[in-house]
Amino acid sequence: MNPNFEFEHRDWEAFHQKAFFIDMHAHPTFPASFFPPIRLLPFFPSYRHANQCDLDNLPSPRGYRGSTIFKFRTAFPLLQAGGADVVLTNAVVPEDDFLGAFLGSRGNLRRVARLPLLAYVYKQYLSHSYFQATLNMLEAIATEVDEFNRFADEMNRTTATKRRLVEIVHSVKRLKEIKALNGERPIALVHAVEGAHSLQGHKAGKGIRKYQNYHGTGQLEKEDEVRQEILDNLHTLCERGVACITVAHFYPNVVAAPCFPYPDYALGELDFLGNSEKEQIHHNLALGLTSIGREIIKEILRLGMLVDVSHCTPRARASIYEIADEIDVEYQVVATHVGAYAVNPSPYNLEDWEIEWIARKKGIVGVILMPFWTQPHNRVMGVDFLSRTIEHIRQVGGDNVIAIGTDFDGATDPPDELAHYGQIPRLTERLMAEQFRKQNKYSDELIMKILGGNAWSVLENGWRYGCGP
Repeated sequence: MNPNFEFEHRDWEAFHQKAFFIDMHAHPTFPASFFPPIRLLPFFPSYRHANQCDLDNLPSPRGYRGSTIFKFRTAFPLLQAGGADVVLTNAVVPEDDFLGAFLGSRGNLRRVARLPLLAYVYKQYLSHSYFQATLNMLEAIATEVDEFNRFADEMNRTTATKRRLVEIVHSVKRLKEIKALNGERPIALVHAVEGAHSLQGHKAGKGIRKYQNYHGTGQLEKEDEVRQEILDNLHTLCERGVACITVAHFYPNVVAAPCFPYPDYALGELDFLGNSEKEQIHHNLALGLTSIGREIIKEILRLGMLVDVSHCTPRARASIYEIADEIDVEYQVVATHVGAYAVNPSPYNLEDWEIEWIARKKGIVGVILMPFWTQPHNRVMGVDFLSRTIEHIRQVGGDNVIAIGTDFDGATDPPDELAHYGQIPRLTERLMAEQFRKQNKYSDELIMKILGGNAWSVLENGWRYGCGP
């Protein structure tokens, strides 16, 4: 018998399930917030209906291809099928300017909101300040978890297929307890927030023009009041168990400026209102952090939360690195869902010196599962360029810097082979294939680090604020 038989016929699915898989950036909070109100319509997609899918007969990936908000790639049964152990679930409130790109004006938004199916969404999320809407989203995912666990308990009593429960984890102490469990662990959801606009209450307000003023040099009206509001709201989110804040998102906010967020092929979808030129004008790569933003970054780090540089302009990212150097922190500065500039030269992606800096500071670079950012051209893609991005980051930053940030349910378009969370083990299959190459680039230990070991080190050491069990 071939002495290498066991190695050469390895079960990659079993290997994946043994790993402690951590997703540094996904969006179960988004569909849980925006889609439950319409669950009574059987012909309309519902996140709660998706959460009751049959584990023995997962949905076909064919219906999950493409980039719309109706995919529900992070439905809890799919998280179980994909071997997820910890997921940073990001609350992201749609910016007013994003809605304006599709609807033309806030007046049109109010008109659309009169429709019965959208009235609830408008009332809960769009009519409030960004901060209050964020708190409402945190409540929505908690409600979704409670409802799913009741359903899962019933299924576990009456069927042979066991469903993993889901738990929102508010402290690293509890996260360690879950990791140490010998039996069936719950899937741990950790709160995160995408976009520092989520810190803005009524004093900071909404609107691109106002935010751009914060990037100027003049004295701003009520600047001290706005600063205090942002700080107070940051403390509230920290006390609610938010572990990570992605400080930029789609549009400029009081803290940071973003890169242009849309793939070029998406501009056609925006252009039905003739706004695509306007969208590009509103994004200025020469902008960075605001004066308030520098204070907020320092406070996030002082509180023991993670700062995510994804979406930030290169200038804003450089300023965050400078601040982290000044106060000498480790583990807390991360990029949760990006690509490598050397593979795809987009300002959104990290240059080699940034990867080196994050590695030196013991952070992680989470590779986004979206072809547009991980390959240098537009075409249908499998996992090959994803593997190339992972390998480049490893070559530059070493084995301890690589992680995964799927960005699933963030209106992204993943590789066809990874169309929903149930297919995540195929990434492990691709990494294990490298073991048969001459150089044997990916040992079992390295694959385990990529799938969650490196991300665990960041959560264990960087997320220091404990909010109870």
